[in-house]
Amino acid sequence: MSAPVVGPLDPSLRDGFDVARDLGVDPAVGLSSTDAARRLGAEGPDELQQESPVPLWRKVLAQFRNPLIYPLLVAIAIALLPWMPRVRRACTIEHTAAPFADHGRPRRRGDVNRVHQG
Repeated sequence: MSAPVVGPLDPSLRDGFDVARDLGVDPAVGLSSTDAARRLGAEGPDELQQESPVPLWRKVLAQFRNPLIYPLLVAIAIALLPWMPRVRRACTIEHTAAPFADHGRPRRRGDVNRVHQG
């Protein structure tokens, strides 16, 4: 709910005193309580309309509208290919070596959270 433009120009481009005079307000005194209440009832609160925020998933999907993203994704996939066997092998070694992490002794059931004091 915005007030109609009174003068020939946009109010943001005019002198503030001229705009106040056209709206019937004395800048030195301001509005009376009754006049302010009347304007609030007639024109609504002095606030800006906000757009609803864009969800994160829409922002992410919007990135795929640009065709430059596809060569970058291919480059990332090509760069990661040599690492895949190493990662798989490291995970396998880590899981098989975990029971013997305490200097070659297999862990017992009760000392999962025990700190080695050597």
